[in-house]
Amino acid sequence: MSVSDQQIVAACSPVLESVAYHPENASERIFLNAYQIWLLLEQDNPDFCRELGHSYGTAKGKGGGHSVGPIQRIAQALGRCPNVETRYMCTKHIIVGEFEPSGDPDCGIFRLR
Repeated sequence: MSVSDQQIVAACSPVLESVAYHPENASERIFLNAYQIWLLLEQDNPDFCRELGHSYGTAKGKGGGHSVGPIQRIAQALGRCPNVETRYMCTKHIIVGEFEPSGDPDCGIFRLR
C-alpha cells in the first residue's frame, strides 16, 4: 500500500515546524529542500522513512535508478499542500548530505505558510 500525500505532509510537518525563522525577518521561516527533510526525517522518524522506502523504493538523488523514490514523493506531496509554500532553486553544484540531486535543473524548497 502506498503512502498518501496527507501521511507524508503529516510526517514532514514537525520537521517544517522546527525550522528557524530568518534572523532578519522574524515572520519568515527558512526553506528546506526535500533532501534535507529526508535526512531530518531519518533522524526523527525512521519508521516513517522505512514505510516510504517500502512503498517507493530506495532511489534517492542522482544515480538512484528510479524516477520516483521516497524523496521525490516528499517533494510531490509538499508541493501539492496548500499549507506549504514552495519555491525552486537551481541544483547546479548542490550536494545535500550524501545526495546529489537527480539531474533536474531545479528542486523544490519548502516552508510552512
